[in-house]
Amino acid sequence: MQYFKHIELIRLYNISDKTVRNWIDSAVAGKINLEIYEKNGRSYIANTLGNNAILDNLAARSKKYRNKRAHRSVCPDEDFYRLYESSEIRDIISTLEAHRELPHQYRYKGEGAKYWDQYLHKLYSSGTNNMLLATSRLLHLTLPYLLEIANSYKHINVIDVGVGNALVLKDFLQLLGKSGKLKKYVGIDISSELLDIAESNVRQWLGDSIIIEKYIRDISWQRFSDATMGDSFGEDAANTINFVLFLGGIMPNFRRPEVALDTIRNSINKNDLLLVSDKLDTDAARRFFDFSINGDKQKLARYNQHLLSLMGISDDLYEVEHSFDEKEMSRQILIKFKVAVSLNFEVGSFKKTLDIPKGERVLLWRGTHFSAEKLVDVFQSQGFNTLQTTKIKGNEEYLMLTFEGA
Repeated sequence: MQYFKHIELIRLYNISDKTVRNWIDSAVAGKINLEIYEKNGRSYIANTLGNNAILDNLAARSKKYRNKRAHRSVCPDEDFYRLYESSEIRDIISTLEAHRELPHQYRYKGEGAKYWDQYLHKLYSSGTNNMLLATSRLLHLTLPYLLEIANSYKHINVIDVGVGNALVLKDFLQLLGKSGKLKKYVGIDISSELLDIAESNVRQWLGDSIIIEKYIRDISWQRFSDATMGDSFGEDAANTINFVLFLGGIMPNFRRPEVALDTIRNSINKNDLLLVSDKLDTDAARRFFDFSINGDKQKLARYNQHLLSLMGISDDLYEVEHSFDEKEMSRQILIKFKVAVSLNFEVGSFKKTLDIPKGERVLLWRGTHFSAEKLVDVFQSQGFNTLQTTKIKGNEEYLMLTFEGA
């Protein structure tokens, strides 16, 4: 006989484990007419048509008598609906519902871009070993090899996928500019605000000597071949090479990295070079969760907290958890709800209430850890050819990979 696991009922009806056990006890005592299934000495609620109708009624009665201390109903504010398109809101809802996860890319829009810019400036000025400074150094070490490949080309375009604020590229772009080959800086990001920040920075460093283009794309599904193949319609097509940059450990943040890599592979030209930087797996890296700004001691980094606030989820509703998942090989930042919460969304005629039980966790951020060998394998499995690896070593190890396009 089919039966419900307790967790299935908890998620299906937004109830507590205690409520499920109370229903089972009442059914065993003959107080309610639920059919019970016994397995290995434990009692479960059978998954039958008759039981389903009774469960619907029981759940409705439970919700009716929930008090405010045990349950909160919240709605996103007006800024949330102004900032995100309807398709993005539906993506947020579906990912929350199916995976109990907030898609990471949406935290960098609006005020989140400002907070991320501040954090990157903190890293840049820290003088300590970190992802941004390590990537800048790796680019410097890799540049002679890149220029050797580009020697037979007249022009170089830099295609920056996931721009941050472009601060990591300051020295790299200035050195490329001195080569006389740098033609375009092309920024690709889901956040128009980050693209504007990056443009302002690049213009400040290089003035009017460079063409700047910006493309709003979500690389988890949107290709950007129009950005990489623009010169193919002009006379400089055969004389231009693209350096496609995917830097700063962006790839490990995706729930399905292979999807983003497939998007990149299908967006670039065969002779383009893809540069990827990442922090390698170490014991020290597994313990790092400091994404605060200027010693900020809030529960969450501001760019994470900002998105939750827009959704109406105040910090009194959850507690923050930092962990390393050995099975997934990833650092994770999660929130655990202290009360049951109903999230009420309304986009035009589309309405959706998403119920999250007390004690349920939602993933805000992940950083999957790779060894150097595993990282190479991931990209090669998506059709990229490895040309060079560059590593710097200290308390933590950082790696730059150079690949040839599809």
